[in-house]
Amino acid sequence: MPDPVRIGNAIGLPPADAIRYFEAKGLKLTGDWRELWQAQHARAFTVARLAKIDVLKDIHGGLTDALKEGKTERDFIRELAPKLQRKGWWGEAIDKETGEVLEAYDATGRPVRWGSPWRLRLIYRQNLQTAYMAGRYRHQQEMAASGARPYWQYLAVRDSHTRPSHAGLHGRVYSADDPVWSSIYPPNGWNCRCRVRALSERRLQSEGLTPETGRTETVEVPAGKLPDGSPDLRPVTAVRYTDPTTGKERLLAPDAGWSYNPGQAGLAHLGELHLAGSAKAPAMLGALAAREALADDRVRRGVEDSYQEMARDVFAGLDAAQPRPHGRVRHIAALSPDVIKTLERRGIGPQSGVLSVREADLTDMARADNGRGAVDRDWLRGLPAHLAKPRATLLDATQDPPTLLLAHDYASDDRTMVLVRLDSRASTPRANAVTTARLVDRADLSRYEVLEGSL
Repeated sequence: MPDPVRIGNAIGLPPADAIRYFEAKGLKLTGDWRELWQAQHARAFTVARLAKIDVLKDIHGGLTDALKEGKTERDFIRELAPKLQRKGWWGEAIDKETGEVLEAYDATGRPVRWGSPWRLRLIYRQNLQTAYMAGRYRHQQEMAASGARPYWQYLAVRDSHTRPSHAGLHGRVYSADDPVWSSIYPPNGWNCRCRVRALSERRLQSEGLTPETGRTETVEVPAGKLPDGSPDLRPVTAVRYTDPTTGKERLLAPDAGWSYNPGQAGLAHLGELHLAGSAKAPAMLGALAAREALADDRVRRGVEDSYQEMARDVFAGLDAAQPRPHGRVRHIAALSPDVIKTLERRGIGPQSGVLSVREADLTDMARADNGRGAVDRDWLRGLPAHLAKPRATLLDATQDPPTLLLAHDYASDDRTMVLVRLDSRASTPRANAVTTARLVDRADLSRYEVLEGSL
């Protein structure tokens, strides 16, 4: 009899970082599996077609125990199945007495299959594999940042179950900071068993390996069917490479819903949690906490990645003439403690030391028809970095409430300022919201008081 599946042993990774990644998630009830998409899985745990929060908690708890205690797949199923059966989430969604179909797949009308040994096996493998890969990513990021192991090698399990495209990437080496890892860091699909090995410069040379530059492109892959029965095609970032055996160009396209880096997304979520907590603290304490968190390169990159994800969605919606802001907010920077101290001495201290941007405001700033003075998208993509190092912080005390202005150099013109509103309305997040970013003449800034920096 084969040994029971224990993913942690297979990867050889202490589970602390994997547990941290998994426990940071919230819980979310979803119908279709496509409702929680790609990097959103780093923020919330879900099981498709599960509408009972108590059952979702049971499954989440079972996975947490499996991570902490190193339980096998067999242990997980044996302990959890009786609980789900007692709560009625088992087998097909059919009323046992009347035969009525309680829940059906839209495209076919077939009854939904709730819990089963097969489904629990998939839940165990996908969630633990993703958690371990997220933990491994964090550990490898630390080694790359220190310069100890700045290269990463893609490794596939080369057996009869391995997808040809995944096997084709086996052994390929890219720099740890190559953007290619944003889309192909494993897992890259259901039951993907690939992993990544970190390499030092010395190891690279001793094994005769040559790093290459990732080549990516966007392709569409099937993600099931729409309610009308037509195919649901979703974009993913695919990697193009040359097959060393045949010399032909090949493409690795992750499965629909897997075109993201779970470790990167997990760090983004942890960064969001850090800054969201800081936003709720008194302004000075929150600013100091946020700045300390952002001093960690991993947290800072996570915060920037989270913002970039929202920005990409905003720009894509505008390009398709279908802007549909979803109400997202990203906390992305902190006010200077010296500025907060100056404002508090005047009795106009901000309620929070954290700076945020709302999706609706970013949409307005990025519109091509935003008129004279609009900034370009490249500048908006770098918004977190810009807010972290303004040329000057200004105050317009004629406004009610008083408004902070952050002035930044813009290429060689030195004409851009970002307007940050101290928004105290209960309907907005408890942070200073970036509402506008416009090009202005330097001379026009003279009417504002300089709180920090110079013009």
